[in-house]
Amino acid sequence: MSVITAIAGAVKGIMGGKGVGDLVSEFITDKDKAAEFVHKMELAVLADKDLERQAEIAFEETMTNRITAELHQSDVYTKQTRPKIARQSWYLTIAYAIFSTIVAPLLAHFTAQTGPDGVVVAGVFAGLTFQWEVFIAIASPALTYMGVRTFDKWKNGGSK
Repeated sequence: MSVITAIAGAVKGIMGGKGVGDLVSEFITDKDKAAEFVHKMELAVLADKDLERQAEIAFEETMTNRITAELHQSDVYTKQTRPKIARQSWYLTIAYAIFSTIVAPLLAHFTAQTGPDGVVVAGVFAGLTFQWEVFIAIASPALTYMGVRTFDKWKNGGSK
């Protein structure tokens, strides 16, 4: 998101749903100048979105060219490195998910001890819980290999 788009969204949020055009018409009394300013602002937002899309396309083309160049290399080790890293990332992700959701709670339950006064003392594994940040960090090499760069596209229910 660029600065102009962010400013336009912030103004709309702060002013209770009023757009930039409504705000400009309140402050600039000359309707022609207000309309001209709003038109320039809209053009800037459209140009900014276009530049953002062009940068995204250029990045995707660069990544595609790099991956294609890696696949056409004669060095077998280099050709197999990225898929191997992605595969190992998936294995670790699955192992982390199983360990943190099933094994660690069981270990915490069975290593808990009852003290002489009847108080249950937590075991060593009591603090281990599933954390999304760790899960995504472990899965990120595999997700990157599959082409996922950001989850913003799915945040609003679809692609841009």
